[in-house]
Amino acid sequence: MPKLIISRICLVLSTLYAVAGLAAPTITITPSPVVAYPGESVQLKVDIGGPSEYRVKWILQGPLVGGIDAGQLSDDGLYTAPASMPTGPVRIVTQISTGEWNLPVAAASVPVQIIPEGMPKPAFGRPPAPPQFPFQAGEAGTGTQPAPPAPPAPPAPPANLR
Repeated sequence: MPKLIISRICLVLSTLYAVAGLAAPTITITPSPVVAYPGESVQLKVDIGGPSEYRVKWILQGPLVGGIDAGQLSDDGLYTAPASMPTGPVRIVTQISTGEWNLPVAAASVPVQIIPEGMPKPAFGRPPAPPQFPFQAGEAGTGTQPAPPAPPAPPAPPANLR
């Protein structure tokens, strides 16, 4: 089904949930974002908050979808990054559906970031470490910021006023 049709069906169904006084289901995908080295596999998990049982469908979006360029995504959410860097952005979409017609009721997506070999993975969710400045022994400072500059010395009084 094209993305536009799926998003319109999700919008209509979420509106029906609101009219009926029901909360639309919430979807949380972990990890978010997906970060992997070329060829590495990452198991994704979906948590669904809502009043009913849902079917989960994993969809890989990216360059040459279904080909090697975007990687591979199994029906149970196991993503395997491509062996080489993708030529464009990659996203993983989770669509949930319910009922005998298997109509989609909500969807969520996460970006995929492929990290070149040898580069460290970013630490998402943690603030970056503060920069460290070198200090010489006896200098003021905390080690995380330079000491403030010393105030200027007062000018010497003129020789005739000493």
